[in-house]
Amino acid sequence: LKLKLTNSGWSAHNIQFGKLAADVTGPTITVKPPKSAQTKSATYTFRGTVTDATGVKAMSFSTTSKTKGFKKIKIKKGAWTLTLSSLKKGKTVKVYLKATDTLGNVSAITTLQVKRK
Repeated sequence: LKLKLTNSGWSAHNIQFGKLAADVTGPTITVKPPKSAQTKSATYTFRGTVTDATGVKAMSFSTTSKTKGFKKIKIKKGAWTLTLSSLKKGKTVKVYLKATDTLGNVSAITTLQVKRK
């Protein structure tokens, strides 16, 4: 951004401000291994962290679609936990995660899966 000031035609001054950078990047979701799991139990818990330079406003998950059916996940000091229950024997459940920062930028979808043996 350049601004030119004139003083009633006597002189001209150029003032240059530093470059402005916009945050257009969504939060980063990290999953503590594994992203793909198997269990003998009807319940399985995924854990991880979510970070963003401007702060994280919300995180959510869906087991139905990458684009709809998202439900909120509680975040505590950047850490999150998601417990799935009622897993059916022999079935694989896919979980889609996304997060939004305080500026409204949305993360890439992170896909997890768990199969009950």
